[in-house]
Amino acid sequence: MAVGNAVVVVKPANDTPLTGGLLLAKILEEAGLPADVLSIIVSAGSQIGDAFVTHPIPRVISFIGSTPVGRNITKLAAEGPMLKQLELELGGNGPFVILSDADLGQVVEAAVFGKFYTKAKPA
Repeated sequence: MAVGNAVVVVKPANDTPLTGGLLLAKILEEAGLPADVLSIIVSAGSQIGDAFVTHPIPRVISFIGSTPVGRNITKLAAEGPMLKQLELELGGNGPFVILSDADLGQVVEAAVFGKFYTKAKPA
């Protein structure tokens, strides 16, 4: 959206549709996000994913998840009717973006908190 794209489609993980999608949409709506900018799709990835990746309208596909699914997305994006720009983060476990001017002490503290504090299971 910051560079002019006014349509964002989010398909949260099957086990986090509320916090990963619907709650996010509600928060952004209350914050003033214009209507029809954000769409949340709650569905099994196998039901919607392939069709979405191969559809001619989305030019960029951004995916965070497993390596096997990422490989499938890459294959579909390359073989579909239009070559897609892909942004994939595969097999990661708690990725962080750290800018050059960050306070590393605060970064480490926030990373540890974010990675482990709210987890109901061991990493």
